Amino acid sequence: MHTDKIKRISKVHERAQQVLNIWKQELTHEYTAEIMSKLFYHSRIVKDYNEKFAGVTDPDYISTMEFKTLGITKDDIVQKLIEERILPFNFFKLSDK
Repeated sequence: MHTDKIKRISKVHERAQQVLNIWKQELTHEYTAEIMSKLFYHSRIVKDYNEKFAGVTDPDYISTMEFKTLGITKDDIVQKLIEERILPFNFFKLSDK
């Protein structure tokens, strides 16, 4: 395989990993914020924390949480990669012919 093609594949793979990692962080934050808000509904600290850090992610942090644990299916992953324009919009219509 040509070196330019290898670099391109590597770059797209890295971007896909980064997108999925940030998505997992966002989902994890949503779940924990919801749990903390229900458990400590009277706590001003929890409310302030949820307001201040909503949507804050760290691109250098690698989330080890499994997709299954977060309730993410293969179709959800494909849809997310289509939304981020990593996969083509007609990905489901492609065939190997």
